[in-house]
Amino acid sequence: MTAEQLEDFITRGDLAGLTQAVTGFSESERKKLSKTASLLLNRIQKAIAATFTTDPFYNAPGDDALTTIAKRRDEREVLGKQQEVAKLAAVAFCPLSVVKRLEFSTYKDKVTPLVISVISDRKPDWTGEWVELELRRESTCLKWDYIETLIRAGACPRPTTDAYIRFVVAKFPDNFYSKEEPFVPLSRKLRGNSFLLETEVWRLFEVETRAFTSDWYLGRKDTPDDYESWTMALVRLTNEKVIDRQRLIDGCFLGLTSGFTNKNTLTGYIQFYEALEPTTEEVIQRQNKFLDLLAHSAEHVVSFALKQIQRIDKEHKLDDEAFLRPAETLVLSRIQGQVKTTLTILSRIIKRQERLRKAALGILVQGIGHESAAVREMTLRLVGPWLNDEYPEIVRTLRDSLDRVSPSVREKVQSILAHFGCKPKGAGASAEPKVKSGRIEELKQQARLLPERIRKLAGVDSVLKAIEEGGDYAPLDYDLYDAQVLSGVKPIQPIQSLEELIESVSHAIEVVDSAEEVERILDGISRFGTERPEDFERQTGPIKKRIMVDHGGGSAKALLFGSTPPHLSTLLLSWLGEKPKRQDPPYYVNYPSPTFVMNTRCYELAVRIHHGISAPLLAMPTHRHGWIDPRVFVERMIYYQANQLMILKQDFTQALLRLAPDYRSQAFKQAGFLNGMPGDIVRWVLGASIPPSKPSKQDVSLWITAGRVRDLRRRLNEFEMFTDYLVCADAIIPAQYEWKAFKQTCICKWNKTEYQIPFVSIVNGIDPEKMRSTIDVPSSMMHIHGRDAKWESIYYGYHANIHWLVHWCGMIWPQNADAFCVAGIEEMIRRIDMVSSVDDPNFAYYELLFEPDRPLLEMAILLIWMGLAGKDADARGHAIDLLTEAIHDGRAHPQPFGEVLVKLCAGGWVKLNRIGDALNSISRVSPLHAYVCCGILRRWLAGQETLPDDAHHLLSLQLELSVQIGWTLSETEKRPLAGVSGSSKTAKLAKDLIRCEFSRPSAEHRQALIQQLEARLRRGQRWQVALAGK
Repeated sequence: MTAEQLEDFITRGDLAGLTQAVTGFSESERKKLSKTASLLLNRIQKAIAATFTTDPFYNAPGDDALTTIAKRRDEREVLGKQQEVAKLAAVAFCPLSVVKRLEFSTYKDKVTPLVISVISDRKPDWTGEWVELELRRESTCLKWDYIETLIRAGACPRPTTDAYIRFVVAKFPDNFYSKEEPFVPLSRKLRGNSFLLETEVWRLFEVETRAFTSDWYLGRKDTPDDYESWTMALVRLTNEKVIDRQRLIDGCFLGLTSGFTNKNTLTGYIQFYEALEPTTEEVIQRQNKFLDLLAHSAEHVVSFALKQIQRIDKEHKLDDEAFLRPAETLVLSRIQGQVKTTLTILSRIIKRQERLRKAALGILVQGIGHESAAVREMTLRLVGPWLNDEYPEIVRTLRDSLDRVSPSVREKVQSILAHFGCKPKGAGASAEPKVKSGRIEELKQQARLLPERIRKLAGVDSVLKAIEEGGDYAPLDYDLYDAQVLSGVKPIQPIQSLEELIESVSHAIEVVDSAEEVERILDGISRFGTERPEDFERQTGPIKKRIMVDHGGGSAKALLFGSTPPHLSTLLLSWLGEKPKRQDPPYYVNYPSPTFVMNTRCYELAVRIHHGISAPLLAMPTHRHGWIDPRVFVERMIYYQANQLMILKQDFTQALLRLAPDYRSQAFKQAGFLNGMPGDIVRWVLGASIPPSKPSKQDVSLWITAGRVRDLRRRLNEFEMFTDYLVCADAIIPAQYEWKAFKQTCICKWNKTEYQIPFVSIVNGIDPEKMRSTIDVPSSMMHIHGRDAKWESIYYGYHANIHWLVHWCGMIWPQNADAFCVAGIEEMIRRIDMVSSVDDPNFAYYELLFEPDRPLLEMAILLIWMGLAGKDADARGHAIDLLTEAIHDGRAHPQPFGEVLVKLCAGGWVKLNRIGDALNSISRVSPLHAYVCCGILRRWLAGQETLPDDAHHLLSLQLELSVQIGWTLSETEKRPLAGVSGSSKTAKLAKDLIRCEFSRPSAEHRQALIQQLEARLRRGQRWQVALAGK
C-alpha cells in the first residue's frame, strides 16, 4: 500500500476497505506507512478543532452566526468520518506512542470492533500495555468480548490488574438494554466461564469494586425478570454447588479487612454476607473474625460485627473473656446502638461469669459518662444491682466520673455516693463551676480600652449588660464593610521564581493542594512566563508531555481533571510554547457555571504570554479565600500605568470583585495617580463621591461591577438605561432571597410512580423565567446552577466535581457569599439522604464561612443546617466544625439559627435525630457551646405548633442543656409541650421539661457569657490593631 492509497482510504471514510487492505501486513510494511498515518491523523484532528473555535476571524466574510454554525456542523460530519479511518490507520501502522493517545467513542461505536480485528491480525508486542491503558481510562471503548478476542488470537495475555477486575464487574454481565443479542443472566454466563470462576471471582474480595454495591438496574421497569446482580448470581451458583460457599463467606471478611475505606464498598460485602444467609453454626465458627471486626475503623462494620456477636451470645457460645477486650472501646463509641448492645452483652457476662464479673463491671460503668442520656440511664440501671461493698471499685469509678456526668444524671449518682458514704473526689467535684470576679473586672477594663465604634460593632456592651443585669445578649450586627477582614485571614505568598513556578506546576498536575495554589500558578505564569533559560525545555518537558500525551493525568485531584476550565490547559501550553486556540469543547460550553470566569481569565492571560508580555496579575489574591488588599491592588495598577501595560478585562473585573473592605480610604489616596477610565473606576470603587458619567455600552459592565463592589446592597439606578442587565441577579439589582422548605412530588422515570423528595425553593428577587447571567458581570455568574444547563446536567451546583474548584468559584466574589451558599444548598438538598461521594465535594461550600469576621447571614445559616441535616459525612463534619468555630468566635447566636431551623423543619422532611446528634456533639465543647445550642432548641420549640413524632431527639438534649445552663422554659416554649399526651419518649420528655424549673441560672450560664465576652473582645482588639496599622 502506498501513502497515496492510504490517504484515499481516509478521504473516502472507508473503514471496511482499510481493514481488509491491511490484513496480513508484516511489521516492516507497517513501519513504512507509520509516519504518513500519524501526519494524516494530526491534520484531521487540527481541522476538527478549528471548527469549534469561538474567535470571530474564523467566520467567512458575509456569513452570519447561523450560517457559520451550519457550515461547521457539515464540515465536522465529514471530518469525523475521516478521523475514524485515520485512527484505524494509526492502529494498523503506528507504534504505541501514537496509539495510546487515541480515544474511541463508546456510543454507536463502529470503529472499535475493527480496531480489535486489526490488532488481532497484527499482534503487536504492545497490545497488553494498550489494553491496560484503556482499562484505566474513565470511559473505555473495550467490551468483555473484545478482550476475549485478543486473548484467543494470542495478541495479549489475560490482564491481572485491579483495573481489569473492575472492568470485569462492569462489562462481563450482559447489557439487557442492548437489542443486538438475547439477554443471558449473569449466573449462566459465569457457569460457562470456568476461568472466571477459578480466578477473577475471588479477586472481587481483594480489589475495591462495585460488584456488591446496590444495583440500580433492579429497580427499573424494563429490567428483565431473570436479571441478576453479582450478589444474586453468586448466591445462585452457591446454592447450585457450583462455587465454594465457605470460601465466599470467608471472602466477605477478606474484603472487610483489606483496608478499603469506601463506605458503599464495605456495605456491599456486608450485604453479600447477609444474602448468603449463614447458619448459626457458620457464624459461631467465625467468632474470632467478628471479634477482630469490632476494632474496624468504619462504624457500620462494627455495628454489623456486633450484631453477629449478639447472635453468638444468644446461643451461649460467646468467648466472654475475648469480648471484654474490644468492649473497653465499644462503651466509649459515639454510636448509641453499639454502646447499648455492648452494655447488654456485658450485663449477661456479669450474671453468668463470676470470674469475669469485676472486670466486666469496670467496663460497663464507663457508660455513665456517655453523651447519650439513654446510655447513661441504662448504665445506672444495669450497674445498680451490683453496687455493694463487694465491689468498691464501681463506687469509686462513679465518684471519679462525677465531673463528666451530665447534670440530669449527676443528682442520682450523688445520692448513690451518699448511700455508700463516699464523698466526691476533690472539694469542688460536684459543685458548679465558678467564675472569678477578678476575671470579669479584667475583661471590663479591656472593654473600656476599645474605641466606642469598635465596641459597638463587636457587640461588647450587649454581653456586659447580660452579665450584669441578666437576660440574653444580642446577636452581632455589623456589615462586612465594617469588618477588618484581612486581620483574620492568612496572607498568600506569591511564587518567587521560575524554578518555584515549574515545581508548583509539576505538583499541581498531579495534585492541587488548594484553590489559592492555582491562583499562585496563574500569577507565576503571568510574571515569569516569558523567561526562557537554556534548559527550559528540559525542565518543563515532563509537564508538557503530561498535558499533551496524557491529557493532564487521571487523578480526581489533578489540575486538568473533570470539570476544570479547559483553558487552564491552554494557558499552560502557551507558557510552554504552544499557540493558544480559543476552542471550548461542547461538554463544557453546554454546562454554564462560574468557572467560565476563570476560563476566560486563563485564555486572555495565555494570549498575553504568547505575545511575550509579563506582568503581575491584578486579580492575584493577597490573602486566603480570594481577598485582595486594596493598597496592593492600586500599586499593581500604578505599575501597569508606568509600564504602559494593557489591562486584561477579566483580570481587572476579577480584581475589583476581590477587593477587601480594609484600607480602602488609604488606597483611595494612592489611586489619585491613576489615569483614564480604569482610574475613574478604581476611585469610584474606593469611595469617590462623584458618580460616573454615562458609560459606553462597551464599558458599562465594568462600572456595574464596580458599583456592586462599592455598595453590596444598593440598587444601581444610574445604569438602569442598560436594560439587558436588569435581568441579571447581583448586577444592577442586588439579589434578595426568599426561601421555603417543602416536599416536592416527582414521577419516577422508570415505573412512572409518584414519590416525594425533600426540597428547598430559593428565589433571589429576579423572575426565574427571565433571569440570565453574563460573564461581563461575574457577580451574576454566581447565580448559575445545575438547572441552567442546556442538557440534563451531569454536575450540579456549579458543575464542579473537585473540592478546590468549588472553593475557586467561591473566590470569585468573596465579598458576598450568598449566591455561593445557595449553590451549596441546592446541591445538598439533592443529596440529603446520600452518603459522601468524591464526585460531589459539598464540604467545599463551607470554606469561605470559616473566616472569623464574615457575618453568618441567612443563606449561610441555612447551608450549615443543610449539612447537619444531611447524610453526607464530609459535609456534615465540616458543618459541625463550622458551627463549633462560629460559636467560639462569637458569630453564631441562638436567635437567627433557631429561626432558620424552625423554617426548615416546617418542610416536614428534616430528620431530627441528625440535628440532635450534631448539636449534642457541639454542646459538649464548652459552656458557651451548651448555651448557644440550648438557646437554638428553645427557639425551635417556641416555633412549633405541634411536636413532630421524632421530637424526642431534640427534647432529650434540651432537657440536658436546660439543667446544665439553669434555664426555665417560657410559657411560649412550654405551649407545644403541654399538648403532648401518652407514654411515648416525646411525652415523657415533654413532662420532664415542663417540670424543670430553676430559681436562677447556673454558674455555667455565667461562664458562657464570660466566654462570649472574651470572643467579642478578641475580635474588637484585633480590629483595633488592624486600624492602628493604617
